Amino acid sequence: MPQESAHPAAPDLREYLATLRYRKWTILLITALVVASAMFFSFQQTPIYESETRVLVRPSTPPVGVAPTIVNLETERALLDSAAVALLVQKQLDLPRSPEALLGSLEVSVETNTEILAIRYSDPDPLIAQRLAQGFAQAYTTFRRQQAQEQFRSQAGAIQEQIAGVEDRIADIQDEIDGTEDPEEQNTLSAQRDSLLARLGVLQQEMENLRTLTASQGNSGEVVQPANLPSSPASPDFVRNGLLALAVGLALGIGLAFLRERLDERLRGREDLEAQIGAPVLATVPRAVRVRKRGDRDDIVTLTDPKGGAAEAYRTLRTNVQFLGRTGTLRVIGIVSPAAGEGKTTTAANLAVSLAHAGKRVIVVSCDLRKPRLHRCFGIPNDPGLTS
Repeated sequence: MPQESAHPAAPDLREYLATLRYRKWTILLITALVVASAMFFSFQQTPIYESETRVLVRPSTPPVGVAPTIVNLETERALLDSAAVALLVQKQLDLPRSPEALLGSLEVSVETNTEILAIRYSDPDPLIAQRLAQGFAQAYTTFRRQQAQEQFRSQAGAIQEQIAGVEDRIADIQDEIDGTEDPEEQNTLSAQRDSLLARLGVLQQEMENLRTLTASQGNSGEVVQPANLPSSPASPDFVRNGLLALAVGLALGIGLAFLRERLDERLRGREDLEAQIGAPVLATVPRAVRVRKRGDRDDIVTLTDPKGGAAEAYRTLRTNVQFLGRTGTLRVIGIVSPAAGEGKTTTAANLAVSLAHAGKRVIVVSCDLRKPRLHRCFGIPNDPGLTS
């Protein structure tokens, strides 16, 4: 029999699809288990509701002649997510939770290309989620206002001290002017007084600018979107979990299917056999139903059932053998099997009958000296034999 390459060809797309079809129940079972497990655990989770509010961070409007203030949104985000603001929320809402616990469910982000902070708060109770989201927004604006007021008091106190000192010095110089009659000394003291009056005007203008700046900083945060009352939980997301579980299940199922295919050394069909031995399959003979012992005439289905499937398979074998004989140098055919009793004699007998039906002169010689059976297939005596 002509031999082909002993190494199986690399699998192509059709073989992959055939593996998926053959192992479809493995894939479906693994996928179903993963999806069912994911949905079971999703239903076991406590629903979490998320409320969202937005705060506009306005840069302060400085007085004329004062450089504008640049707002760093990342700094404002960190401020809103700080323990100081959380402590203010705790006090304003009179909550039993600690500031650290309040911050655990808070999420603050900066909206892209805007000066808006998005505040999201999660809680199993939708009302609490809404209340705390709104509470953090209001606490942030309050904290900003308090910071501006404290800064004003600190800076205003220092300026006020300077104003008081300048005013006292002006009063002293005025007393000296009134107490002297020397014109030259009066001119000198008047010059000092005028210089101090100019300094006093500068300090008073600084105080006015500070008041204006503090007022603008106190209004630099505004809630532009009140916290909503969530109507459905944000988690667990059953659709997302289901789709993710489906993808994971399919990946695991397909992976297991190909692994089982890789470890499975059984031959399941003609293609597997050809790939394993590196030779073409000339015919596939269906299993015949036996009503009597092996070696009876019923084994020659080409005689007893010439229109059956097995007889047709033997005729296909005959045709292929004849074709190989015409196209090659085929002279000898070996009919072998891995073990005894697997149909060597039956195949030889039926192939001989098929060749005879095709008009060929055929001689069948029984060479099995240990357990001869060929003579029983044709219903003739085993005498004389090969060694007679």
